[in-house]
Amino acid sequence: PTHPSPSFKHMFPTLDPSVLSAVMRHAFNEDELYKLDSDSIRKKGRVAFDRHGRGFDVSGTSTEDYPTLPSLLDPLATYFRILLAACTDVAHLQQLADGSHQYIARLAAFAGRYDWPAVLAYHFDFHRLRLQDMRAGRFSRWGEVDVGLHAQHLAGREKGYLPAPVAVSRQQSLGGRERDGCWTQRGTEEMCDLFNHGLCKSPCRYGRVHGCRACGLPEHTVGAC
Repeated sequence: PTHPSPSFKHMFPTLDPSVLSAVMRHAFNEDELYKLDSDSIRKKGRVAFDRHGRGFDVSGTSTEDYPTLPSLLDPLATYFRILLAACTDVAHLQQLADGSHQYIARLAAFAGRYDWPAVLAYHFDFHRLRLQDMRAGRFSRWGEVDVGLHAQHLAGREKGYLPAPVAVSRQQSLGGRERDGCWTQRGTEEMCDLFNHGLCKSPCRYGRVHGCRACGLPEHTVGAC
């Protein structure tokens, strides 16, 4: 079904029927997840006003919008409830039930291991890809880890992660001026591993230094050194 029946609406009495219909048709974009939030105060905080005093919803995917894991899991759990209640294909239902359970457990594990902004970025990119899958009739990938997104968002973002300091010659660190040639350490600057693998564009979205891990000079990767 692509439109909620009266009994279906009764299962989710606080949600607008147009929102239920969008979720059922996989036309509900990942940045609209806040519309499913059970916390009415958080939901009201997503309304802004234009210069004419007209209210409109504000979509977002940042840590200001979802500051903690529970603030994401609340609407995400409702999202999966709607998908499961609307699914009529037995095989797809089994895939969604198993995949959604695995995915929520994995998000919790990720949140315990990685910085929350990185986990949030992984989630919204992952959710966007799964929407594309479901529109094409594929429901089996919710339980998988996306290796590419993991490398892009989570690798090197472990909590308490302290990268190895980068050795830089004194001559290089002083802009090429001739000194004694001994080596020093850039211990106070955190180099971006993703930049050195070609996975992060400048400026760094994590606030790290974009520079070569080999020589420490800015704006070229270790592969180009």
